Order: sequence, then C-alpha cells, then structure tokens
Amino acid sequence: MKNLPVVAKLALSYKFINELQLNEAIEYQTKEMQAGLNPTLEEILVKQGFLNTDQMVLLNRAKKLLETKQQDKLFAEKGIQKGLLTSEQVDKAFDLQAQLFRKDKSIVSIAKIFVESEILTKEQIELILRDDIPSANEEKLIEPAVIHEAHKSTSLDIIVSEDRLQAMLSIPNDLHKFISLDHVKQLLVQKKISYGFIDDDQIENYIENFSEGCAPLIIAKGKPPITGKDASIQYFFQLDYLHAGLLSDEGTIDYKERGNIPSVKKGTLLAEKIPMIESEIGIDVYGNILQTPPVKDADFRCAQGTEFNEDKLKIIASIDGYPKVLLTGDIAVVSEFHVPGDVGYKTGHVRFEGNIIVRDTIQAGFQVKGVNIYAREVFGGQLEASGNVKIFGGIIRATITAHGDIEATYIKESTIHAYGNLLITREIIDSDIRISGICAIEKGKILSSSISACKGIMARDIGTTVATPCKLRFGVDDHLEKELLDTRVQIADLKKKKEEIKFQQEKLKEEEKVTHDMIAEMASVQDRAITQQKSLEQMLEQFEKKGVKRRLKHVEDKLADIQEQLKISEETMKTLFANQNGFKEKMDELKNQEVQIEIELEALNRKKQLIGDWKNDKKHTPLIRVIGEIVEKTIIFGPMTSLVLRESYRNIEIKEVNQSKDDMPDWKIQVQKKR
Repeated sequence: MKNLPVVAKLALSYKFINELQLNEAIEYQTKEMQAGLNPTLEEILVKQGFLNTDQMVLLNRAKKLLETKQQDKLFAEKGIQKGLLTSEQVDKAFDLQAQLFRKDKSIVSIAKIFVESEILTKEQIELILRDDIPSANEEKLIEPAVIHEAHKSTSLDIIVSEDRLQAMLSIPNDLHKFISLDHVKQLLVQKKISYGFIDDDQIENYIENFSEGCAPLIIAKGKPPITGKDASIQYFFQLDYLHAGLLSDEGTIDYKERGNIPSVKKGTLLAEKIPMIESEIGIDVYGNILQTPPVKDADFRCAQGTEFNEDKLKIIASIDGYPKVLLTGDIAVVSEFHVPGDVGYKTGHVRFEGNIIVRDTIQAGFQVKGVNIYAREVFGGQLEASGNVKIFGGIIRATITAHGDIEATYIKESTIHAYGNLLITREIIDSDIRISGICAIEKGKILSSSISACKGIMARDIGTTVATPCKLRFGVDDHLEKELLDTRVQIADLKKKKEEIKFQQEKLKEEEKVTHDMIAEMASVQDRAITQQKSLEQMLEQFEKKGVKRRLKHVEDKLADIQEQLKISEETMKTLFANQNGFKEKMDELKNQEVQIEIELEALNRKKQLIGDWKNDKKHTPLIRVIGEIVEKTIIFGPMTSLVLRESYRNIEIKEVNQSKDDMPDWKIQVQKKR
C-alpha cells in the first residue's frame, strides 16, 4: 500500500473504503490498463460505487490540505532557522489551520495565518521563502568565500534515466552541508517523482556521509514492465496428413503421396495447452503506467470422442478412432458409421458425428452429414462434412459443402463449396465451384463451369469452342466471403432475436409487477373482509343471546354479503397466483432461449474469427496452370483485374502481376507459355 495515491490512502484512513474494496479496484485498474485504457484509481473507486461524489470532494480537500501542510512544514522549519518564528508559534498556527478545515473545509496556509495574526510581515514571509539566503546564525558560521563558491557550483538535482525507471540524487560537492532531507523531498515534489522511493533513513545517511566524488544516490526505482507470452497448443498427431493438392512453384502437384491416415486408441494424449504467461505492467518513477503488449489465450476445447484431464490442460481420446481438429478449433476423435448399400428410402437421411462410409450411392433428395464422408458415387444427394469428402466415382447434380478437401473422379451439374482443395481425376462439367484451396483436375478438363479457387487452378484442358465459356477466378476466396457474409447475417439475426427476448422479458416483468400489486391489494381486501366477518359474527352471537330479532336479520344479510365477497376474492387470488406461476415459467423459458442464443453467438463469433484468420493465410502464390489447351473467350478473374482470352493457348501459366514502374499500381493478367 506504500505507493498508493494519496486519495486512496485517505479513503482508507477515513474508513470510506476497506482494503478488500481497494484491492478489487486495483485489479480492475490493472485490467483496464492492459486493455489500453488509463483510468485513475479514484475514478474506478467512484465508478464501482465504493466512493460517492461528496466523499471524493472531501478527500480531494484533505489531499490539498496535506500538500499545503507539507509546504508549510518546510516554511516553518526555515522560519525557525532564520530566527523569525518559534516552535510554539508554529504549533499554534497548525492547530488553527486544522480548526479552520474542520469547520468549513477551508484550507489556509500558515504563512497567511502568521500575517493575519501580525506575527510576520509580508517582507519577512518573502525572506523565509528565499532558499538561497542563509539564516543569521548560518551566516555567522560560514565563511563568505564558501558561500560564494556554493552559489557558483551546480545546484542540487535529481537525474532521471532515459527509461524513467531510475531517479538519481546529485549533490554538488560544495553544497552538501546545506542540504537536508526536506530539501530533497521538496525537489522530488518539484520534479513530480512519486513512485519507488527509498527510505528516508537512506537519504539522510547519504547526505550525512557525503564526500567529494560520491556516486549519485538512486533515490527512486520504477517497476520494469514484464512482457508475457501467448498461450499455445502442442498437438501429438498429424494435423494435415493429406499432402496432395499443393501446387509447387513449377506448377506441378504430387497426387500419389496422400499421407497415412492417423488413428488413436482410447487414452491417447492428443494435445496439450501451454498456458499464457500474463504480462505485468510497469510503473516509472513519475507514477506513470508502462504498458505491455497484450497476450492472447488459445481456445482449447473438446469435441466428440475426447475429454480433458483434471487440470484441463490436456485432451485425451475417450474412444478409439481418428483424431481431427475441426474447423472451429475443437479437437475430436471420430468413429465410423457404415451404410452397407445406398443412402435412400431404406436408410433415410444419415446424420452421424463421425466418419460415414457409404458402400454404394447417395441418392437424390437424401442428406448425409458427418465428419469425413466416403461413398462410391453421389447422384443428386446433399453432403455436409466437417472434414473431408471422398467419392470414388462421380458427383452428379449434388450439393456438397466440406470443411476439408473433396476428391472425386468427375463432377457434373453440381454445386461444391469447400475450405480445402478439390482434387478431380477426369472432368468438371456445368458446375459451380467455390473453394478456399486449389482446384486440380489430374488428367481431365473443365467445361462450361464457374470455378473460384483461392489458391489456384490446374487442369489439362479448359473449355471447347462449342461449349459455354468457363469463368475462372483465382486469388480471391469467394467461398470464404460467402461464409463470412452468411455468418454475419446469422449473428445479426440472433442479436435481433436476443433483443426481442429482452423486450418480452421486460414486458413480462411489468405484467408480473401488476399481478403482484393486484395480489397485495386483494390480500388487503381479504384481510379487511375477514376482520368485518369476525366482527359481524360476534354481533350476531350477541343479538341472538339478547333476542334482538329486528337487527339480527340485517347482520345476517351483511354477513352473507361479506362471505360472498371472500369467496369471489379467493377465486380471484387463485387466478392471480396461477398467472404468477405462468410468468415464472415463461421467464424461465425465455432465459433458456437467451442462454441458447448466447451459446450460438459465441460459436458464430468464433467461426467468424477463424474464417478471418483463414482468409489472411496467404502461403501460396495463386495461378492457373493448363497443361493442354485453354480456349478463347474463357473469362479470367484475378484479385485486382480480369481478362477475356482473345485466342486459344496451349501449355500456359496465368498469373496476375503488377507492371507498375512508379507508385501507381498497374495490374495485368499475364499469360505465359511454358516450355
């Protein structure tokens, strides 16, 4: 608590706050500073409700009084040294100063008190305030020559290091006899040095034992900032085992070496998180915060087939299967589901949180959703894979989305979206392709298709003179742009639903309050009716005993009315209580919906971040490589420009290049023949 702001210390002294509240405010301030903000501790104490405005006004006045008293003590000491004041006069002045503050929080310096009480004149005040004029007693003890040399030498100074983490006291050789602890403290105030002071005893010892040639004294030390370290994840299985589909600088692809598919047993260690090391802010000798770069945590989550260890820093396989990092970053181990024939009316849609192996065909109108999907062929089906898709035959009139790679023999009249590569053996015809990786047709051609492949396109032949021209786009990730747009729309829709739920909750609260007030009012009515009922019953009993028949009938009628009112009010209360229970059920339902929306929003925001990271990953130079022929009228789109081929070419490479000779960009689609 030594280096706390004065106001915080005063708040503790006045018992406006306790140490627990103070520590909470300091922790909050540290987090705000790490986020790039710079709130004062006083602002946070008020913001968190630990101090109110009136208390802050009082504390600031008390702080001002302390600062005034600090200057007044130096003034009083000099006045006594110069023989113009006595200790008794000083004590009385400080007592009067304290009384005035307690009375109306006014702050009056003792110099003003001495003038108003006619103890000192204004001229004497000015004489005391002159640091360079020694007292009468000092003039008797010091030779004139020494005084002259002292005025000639360099003055007392505090030198601050370039990084502001050290302040050094420099005392000229000829002035050390005149230097006191108060002089040093006054200089510290003037220099606005406020953090990391050494003890007063050390300063006094340095002054008393000062000799010519003494090294400067380090009088204050700051706290150096400590840069933290981002969290990281170490994986113990091969993340990207499918090596095929990567385009080399020579424009060739290795199709044969696909890598071994990893598998694990239950209990296998899959990944370990190395926690982040938090940065620590520094403080210079001026009390300024020295910021450090923020550190990032790493998302470390389990999915199906995995579990955490006790400290949640390791993920272990909970089943036998195939390890995988999903697009969301979650670590999973997936098992397999086998379909012995077709996916059709006999099986219905197939949805499984693991690998799906279809022996024959995925038929039109049926959906298959899983991690990695394998099938002989797809005819009109819809596939959604969080991993890879491998079709051993063809894909016809199908819609496929995948977070990984897609492989097939041929594609016809289909829509394909994927985060990975598209690897085709024979041909792509009349299809719409959007992928974030490479589109490679090993031995075949592309006909009448629109293909957007961020990392490039490779084929033997593209187009024919009689077919609709192909549209080829490279270096731009249309797939990710659409995914990002769809994700943003989903986030906006969920936020709108969340606002609607908030509105419904507020409306229910208002209705519940009205019901609660009605119940309270009805309970009050019942209490009054019961009291009247008891009174009437007593009157009825008395009249019956006295035989007063004339008034007996009147009381009986009134009692019947009260009983009927009680019956009606009881039914009303039952209805109100039922409504109140209904409100609670509706509020619980809305709360559950709100929690579910928060979960979905978190997942979508994570997906948006991952898409952004993926989008910024530009490890490959995109290009189009044609080994055979690409025909005229093919439309080429690059990131910055486009081109319609005016003639057919053979064995070429197409790139987008900047031909600028100055600062102005000049992008062109370059068609270069290969030897």
